Amino acid sequence: MRFKIFLSVLVSIFVCLTAVSAFWPFDGGITGSAIDNTNLEDSNICRDSDDGIFSNSAGATGRVYARSVKYVTDKCRGKKKVREYYCNERTGRRKGKTIKCPGGCVSEEIEIEGKTYTAGKCVPLNPSCEEIDGGVKDEAGRKHRNRCGKGVDRNTFTTYSCNAGQTAVLADIEDCSLLENGRCTSGGCAGDCVDSDAEDDKDAAGSVTVTKGGEEKTYLDVCGEAGLRVKQYKCSNGKEKVVKVGSSPWVSCGQDRVCVTDEATGAGYCQSKGTAGETITLKGLRRIVQSLQDRIAVLEEAVSNLGSSA
Repeated sequence: MRFKIFLSVLVSIFVCLTAVSAFWPFDGGITGSAIDNTNLEDSNICRDSDDGIFSNSAGATGRVYARSVKYVTDKCRGKKKVREYYCNERTGRRKGKTIKCPGGCVSEEIEIEGKTYTAGKCVPLNPSCEEIDGGVKDEAGRKHRNRCGKGVDRNTFTTYSCNAGQTAVLADIEDCSLLENGRCTSGGCAGDCVDSDAEDDKDAAGSVTVTKGGEEKTYLDVCGEAGLRVKQYKCSNGKEKVVKVGSSPWVSCGQDRVCVTDEATGAGYCQSKGTAGETITLKGLRRIVQSLQDRIAVLEEAVSNLGSSA
């Protein structure tokens, strides 16, 4: 009898919770985190390109795996709705919410980690800023074209864009004179030589890119054979030049420091032995894990083949 009463209570609670969740206005649980225009934090298993729930921003949300991130993009659901994906703050997992778009839904290309995706977003009912080819158009219909400056500002390039809500015109001004032999062109600032590490910091992985005859060539900072010094490049009169200490083309990393290679760029830079040791150990562990995973895959395939042959 008591068991039946207990079971009845559980069923009643379940029915109540189901009814509440059906009419609850939010999609992110009691936290209320699924409200449009809300910033949300990424988690160790979820990554959101637009950092929250923003229906007017085309984005993608990724499920983080051991060796990759699998992204799902925001998608238009018909002409008046968008399916917005985000990282749920309570569970840390990817979640989706369908949001109405009074002004309609459009798709556009976005770039994430070097890859191009197509994602949807809401557009304002009456946008006061609209992107056009080579610039933007404001609510009065005036066109603002990307262009070089005039007079004393002639060596600057202004790029116009709309903010995320398409409610304001933004202007980004780039000073072309900061580039080696920098000049303003119709496509933006251009220079004969570009240094990613203008301060020639030996603790930063740097590179120099030189343009000759329309072709680009990149010179990476490189570690010496013993791993105790680094060769750095800089721009000089539109050309690449090695940073020298006296007559030596090598810069010493210093006491208790070594030169390591940056995985992302391939450029060398100096680092403390302790930090470098931790990095090397982590890389070694990753290689071991990868090797074990490969062996497990081979064994699983062998077992599968044995099963099918039997």
